[in-house]
Amino acid sequence: MGYSIDLSKNEFTEEDCEKIITETTRIINDDKQDIMEVGTAYYNRGIIFYKKKEEDKAILDFTKAIEIMPDYAPVYFMRASSYYLFYEDEKALIDAQKALQLDETNSKYADFVSELIKMNKDKEQKIEKMTNNLLKGYEIFQEILEKNK
Repeated sequence: MGYSIDLSKNEFTEEDCEKIITETTRIINDDKQDIMEVGTAYYNRGIIFYKKKEEDKAILDFTKAIEIMPDYAPVYFMRASSYYLFYEDEKALIDAQKALQLDETNSKYADFVSELIKMNKDKEQKIEKMTNNLLKGYEIFQEILEKNK
């Protein structure tokens, strides 16, 4: 490939993004391209969409990359990160766990899985508390109705 993406780079210029998107799209659309090159192009274009905060496009590209490279842990991690930004915690957890399963020594993946599990537990506790409060409010409302009969 005639380009590379420095993942440690936090900022990409719009020009950088457009060049990478153009090159990766060319590779994706080239019928003569090696399938792994196409998978890598989807992954790299997904990263640019993620960096541009276009998570919906990123998720689509990461999904295509997973279809081609199902054993490549970073693509699951990036799709998990995109789902997380869309507040799709369950999907994020599934992908983060898959990334960790594929690369058990990666502490970044392990930390993300732990964070997502904790967030899901916190969310479940909040939902349970809200449900209990709603039920309590309903009971009070019923008592008021009975007294006013």
